[in-house]
Amino acid sequence: MAAVNADGLLDIYCSVGGKFGPKDNELYINNGDETFSEKAAEYGLDDIGNSVQATFF
Repeated sequence: MAAVNADGLLDIYCSVGGKFGPKDNELYINNGDETFSEKAAEYGLDDIGNSVQATFF
């Protein structure tokens, strides 16, 4: 979890790995109203390779 869009609200990035099923990474942006919107493609983070962790600076 990190404030990916620098708005001070925690967003959720899910890196996905494994042998089966879709493996697109997902990014849930906090809307500030107790809801989230999936926007990995918009941020260029919808990688389909195996992922096990992420680091944000």
